[in-house]
Amino acid sequence: MKLQKKGAVLLDVRETPQYNKVHATGAINVPMFIPVQGNSMFDNAKRLAMAAFAMQATERNPRFIEEVQAKIPKNKQVMIICGSGGYMYTVVKTSSGSVGKYGGRIKEKTFADPERAFGKESRSLKAAYELITNGGYKKVLHVEGGLNVWRSEDYPLESIV
Repeated sequence: MKLQKKGAVLLDVRETPQYNKVHATGAINVPMFIPVQGNSMFDNAKRLAMAAFAMQATERNPRFIEEVQAKIPKNKQVMIICGSGGYMYTVVKTSSGSVGKYGGRIKEKTFADPERAFGKESRSLKAAYELITNGGYKKVLHVEGGLNVWRSEDYPLESIV
């Protein structure tokens, strides 16, 4: 929110129907993934497989960088948001125990989690990588926790529906 007031642009990279339903106030939408466009046997098999899970088959938006560049100048700070956010850390920190009425001890344990060898993948992290490496953007952030955290923090939301 503070960064938006200072001129940063909030970029929502979720699919357009999700964005239209609800998004962070002031965000612009350029989907990182779009519905499958082709009609090859693979494309149709992908559609059928995803339909079995009541989901829409998607593919990378081949014009993603071009569409972002048309909407956001490269000198602007870009904050990227998706549904879940993702993260880069690979270490888990846990604590157990409690400090009660009669004292006590809290044990902290840190360990490398093999399930998080590369963090947690998300559309916003993929988009950040694309904009930095292929789009020429230098000031790129991603919203850790995505729209889920945005909601839980009671930041303003809007819809187009």
